[in-house]
Amino acid sequence: MDSGSIFFKRYAILQAIMEKAGQNNWQVSAICVENFNDANYRRLLEDLDRRQEKKFVIDLEAERLQNMLEQVMQP
Repeated sequence: MDSGSIFFKRYAILQAIMEKAGQNNWQVSAICVENFNDANYRRLLEDLDRRQEKKFVIDLEAERLQNMLEQVMQP
């Protein structure tokens, strides 16, 4: 799958989430993590924890997701 196809697939998923959120009066935020480094991931996760966000969607490549999960596990 080329990068253009991946972009449109991810966009379609985000669009479906936003439509469902609108139907259910959910508050939704979208954050682009394309250029995030370890410090940025940690700040994002700390902010989600501080706001007591319990449900979120992470759309990342497997390697980047692994990196983010490693940030969760670090003290």
